[in-house]
Amino acid sequence: MSRIWFEESWQLLDVAADDFTHAYADLPAVVRHSHPDLQLPGSIADVVVRTPDEDPTVRARFIMRHYMQAGLDYLNTQTEPSNPVDRIERLTAAMVALRHEGRVHDALVLGPRIDRELAGLRRREQWGRRSVQSSWFMLEWGLTHMLAGEHSAAIALFTRAYETNPTGLTGSKASGLLALTHGLLGDSAESRRWLAQHEPIEVSGWWIRSRALMPARLARASAALDRLDCRAAAEELDDSVFYSDYPGSELWPAHLRLCTRLALLDGDPLPMLSRLAHLAQLQEPTLVQDQNSAARAIVDRCRAELLLAVGEVDHVRHLVGEGSDLTGWRRIIDARRLLITGDDAQAQRTAVAAAWSDDTVQRDRAELLMIGAVAALRRGREPEAASAFRRAHAACGQAETLEPYLTCLPDELTRLLALSGVTLEPEASAAIGRGRTPYPTAVTTVDLSPREREVLRLMRTHDTAAGIARALSVSVNTVRKQQASIYAKLDVHDRTSALLVAEQLGFFGRHRSSTAPSRAP
Repeated sequence: MSRIWFEESWQLLDVAADDFTHAYADLPAVVRHSHPDLQLPGSIADVVVRTPDEDPTVRARFIMRHYMQAGLDYLNTQTEPSNPVDRIERLTAAMVALRHEGRVHDALVLGPRIDRELAGLRRREQWGRRSVQSSWFMLEWGLTHMLAGEHSAAIALFTRAYETNPTGLTGSKASGLLALTHGLLGDSAESRRWLAQHEPIEVSGWWIRSRALMPARLARASAALDRLDCRAAAEELDDSVFYSDYPGSELWPAHLRLCTRLALLDGDPLPMLSRLAHLAQLQEPTLVQDQNSAARAIVDRCRAELLLAVGEVDHVRHLVGEGSDLTGWRRIIDARRLLITGDDAQAQRTAVAAAWSDDTVQRDRAELLMIGAVAALRRGREPEAASAFRRAHAACGQAETLEPYLTCLPDELTRLLALSGVTLEPEASAAIGRGRTPYPTAVTTVDLSPREREVLRLMRTHDTAAGIARALSVSVNTVRKQQASIYAKLDVHDRTSALLVAEQLGFFGRHRSSTAPSRAP
């Protein structure tokens, strides 16, 4: 029974559910004591027996909660199981539990330990070479790397998981995750290849069907957005599965990223900004656990993109920062902000420098090169614009995405095509023509001096200019002059309105309002 569980693991709940419960449920205490590696499958079988009429998704939730609790109990116990199979099982459950709590980097620490246990089994020619349990572990380890933003390691582990069990439960999930990861990185050809591997795997009736299908749905949504097919993407992005407390919803950051892209293409950023705020509040415990996780980065990026779309460039500048010290996704946000605010020279420099950074993914590279081309065109540097557009067009082809073309206004795209000699396919040209530019072409910015920022900050805690003057050791008249300058820059006439607008623009930190400021025509 131990060997069957290790070799077949969770698949027993699908291919032989009745036999599994008949064999493993209600095991005598003496059996569980003498064979500790049967305790977990035995308790899972007991859960299945106790929930005969439950919806499969609800039952899966019960099973996974029980599984994760077993892992946490193991971490808290002082007794080390002597059976390596039992250690592998419980350590894997602990990895899933820690990850679900948002402790992604704590979960990563367990991976090498489990891998050493499996290597020991293989050296002794025991179980583990092609077992479902070893495939399950590699799948969960890969997902942990993915949620930590370590995509290369995730891809390698997902591939190992698929090769170990290509036609079963873990093979279905692994191939879907490979399609999703490659798609998010802009490697559309690999994404399509793994979707082709995923599609033939039969999963109907599986207890964990939604978990197995979820990554592939997201991969298809990403591909649809690359084609600018918002309707097809929306059909794949069903909220009901992704935001539940079932562990499969750990993919909520990828779902959020795709929903944000859809909202930008649909021209509907304000409702999505509200949804983002609500989701961030729900996920606050996990986001607080690890400020450097991929989930935290995705939430911040989506917020910045949506704020840019409604014209809140000052808030974005405070949220993301500015300058040459920015890294990762923050550089593309900064380049977009500079383009929107009319600083074309700095937008071009920022975009070109960021495009060829080692940590820039292919889709972002295409967008950055397109920003550089548009900025050069607006500066009247047509040869540079033509050269940059040709590189952007090539990057779009490699990533198989049309989204970056929407950076250009229609007349700008026409000019860039003529200058560069590039010809778009009729289908691509039609899709781009039906699209809309996600971001405003110009906005009014608010640039306060350091002393004005200090006065604005003190206006929150001091009701009078005299109080602010005492805090700053300056004259009341000086404070009043600075307040007048602040009111003029914020286009308000009183303290209350100034504080409200400043809050909306992000001068005091986290965004609390989805009301867009006025935009320049």
